[in-house]
Amino acid sequence: MAVSSVENREVKGNSIYFTDDYWDRIDEDYCYGGHDMGIFSLEDGTIEPLLDC
Repeated sequence: MAVSSVENREVKGNSIYFTDDYWDRIDEDYCYGGHDMGIFSLEDGTIEPLLDC
């Protein structure tokens, strides 16, 4: 899915938002939504967490 960062200011441009679907290991120590979630920057190759845990 592609989303325009011009029309949706909540999203970062030139980035890939990613997540996984592995739910077997989720417990109280994890934030809601999976343990491999983040935003990959196509500009500098960095990954930042999607949620601040």
